[in-house]
Amino acid sequence: DEITCAAVHDSMIAMGTLSGLVFGLSRRTCTPFEIRRHEGRVLDVVLDTTGAYVASSSSDCSIAVGSVAMPSGDAQPSSIRSWGQKYTRPVLSIAFCPEYATGTLGSRVVCVGGQECKLILNRRGHFESKNAVLHSGEGSITSVRWRGTLIAWANDKGVKVVDIQTHQKVAHIPLSSQCDDDFGLARRCRLEWASDDVLLIVSGSTIVVAEVRQKFGGPVGVRFARVAHCFRFHEALVCGVTLFDERHLAIVATSTDSACTDGTPSSQRGV
Repeated sequence: DEITCAAVHDSMIAMGTLSGLVFGLSRRTCTPFEIRRHEGRVLDVVLDTTGAYVASSSSDCSIAVGSVAMPSGDAQPSSIRSWGQKYTRPVLSIAFCPEYATGTLGSRVVCVGGQECKLILNRRGHFESKNAVLHSGEGSITSVRWRGTLIAWANDKGVKVVDIQTHQKVAHIPLSSQCDDDFGLARRCRLEWASDDVLLIVSGSTIVVAEVRQKFGGPVGVRFARVAHCFRFHEALVCGVTLFDERHLAIVATSTDSACTDGTPSSQRGV
C-alpha cells in the first residue's frame, strides 16, 4: 500500500492510503491504529484543531468525519456522532470549522471542494443537515483550508480567500501571473495556513507566501491579502509546505527527471 496524504497534530499523525485505509500514529506510543476504511483511494485527510476529530475524503466520492479513538486511551470521549456523506464527484479536499470540537450550535461544519467544481459548507444539525454552495464555476477545487474566520481554496483560476463571518472577499491570487510554472501542475495547488494571517501556497515548483492585512482608511474590519514572497525551486516539484518555526518553513519536494543524474527515479528522490 502507499500513503497518499497525511495530517499532523501535536498528539498524532493521520494518514490515508491508496487502498482506502485511514490510520493514525500516536506520538506518545508510536502505535499505529486503524481509523476507518473507504472503498477508494484517500484523497485528503485532516485533523481538527484539538486533534480529537479526523475527516477524510475518497475517490469513491465519499467523505467521513468522526472522533479519533487511540488505543492508548489518550482521546477524550466524544459527544459528536460520526457521520459521512456521498457526493456526485470526488471531494479532493476537506477542512474543519475551527470550532468543530466544541459541539456548540453551528459549529459542526466542514468545508469541501473537488471535482464538482463547487465550494460547499456541509452543516450538521440535530434534526437535519444541509449543504450550502459558497462558490462554483471555476473548475475543480484542489485544496481547501480554514483558519479562524478565513477560508482559502484553490481552483483553476488561482487562490481565493473569503471571510466566512462577514462574507467579505479578502483575496484572489491568480497563480498563472504570480508563478511561472514549467511543469503544468498549477491544478495541484496545495494550501496551508502558517498563522492567522499568513497563507502558504504551493503550485508546482513555486511557493507563495501571502499575508492578510487590515485595510486602513476604509470601513472597519475590511481585510485584504498581498503576496509577500514568491520563490521557486529549480528542477524540483514542491509536494507540501508547513511552518517549522517562527523563521523557517518545512518543505517536502521531489526532483524532476532532468535533475536525476544518478539513475534514481524522480519519485524516490526527496529533498
